[in-house]
Amino acid sequence: MSLVVSAGLATACTPTTGGTASPAPSASASTGTPPVDPDVPKVTQPPLDAGKYVSDTCAVIPKDLLASMKYTEGGDYKPAGNTPLTAAGPSCSWKIEGEGIGLQVILGTGNRDQGTGGLAGTYAAYRQKRFVKFLEPAPAVEGYPAVYADIQDERPMGTCALVVGIADDLSFSLQAQGYQGQDDSCAAAAKAAAGVVKTLKGA
Repeated sequence: MSLVVSAGLATACTPTTGGTASPAPSASASTGTPPVDPDVPKVTQPPLDAGKYVSDTCAVIPKDLLASMKYTEGGDYKPAGNTPLTAAGPSCSWKIEGEGIGLQVILGTGNRDQGTGGLAGTYAAYRQKRFVKFLEPAPAVEGYPAVYADIQDERPMGTCALVVGIADDLSFSLQAQGYQGQDDSCAAAAKAAAGVVKTLKGA
């Protein structure tokens, strides 16, 4: 299995275990500040700054946490760029060789810079029903609001895409792929996301 950065603002997609394409959960097809949406959860905890990890995104999840999830190989870092696959922000992906299991984190700094950042950008993409057609509230991650969001609900198939708001204009996406159903994949995504938040709190 190969995880490809799902970071585009318009057309990016990520191959899933079965070969189907899934756009970035945090992607939005439009630019500019999204209109105020009363359904968007607000960040009530102190906003977190991901700037320290823009050039070192693989360090945003602690190595000991990755090891506890059986990710013992180094991550594959992709910097932010101006292509559809890199526009949402920098990313890092890991895989477990021979098991078809993978993890990917994307820092949504590119979306923020385009005015489509934070959970507001995810909700705006969902309202457009172009690249985010599934959205459901998720349990908060270390006190920060989160949603499950993807082109479709692939949790029963073992792929869980979680978007966590860490400021009103900034979020990160965490995708666990190739797991055994919804509970397994979303538990892995939530565990890794909690590690990201804890790292950013200490930055």
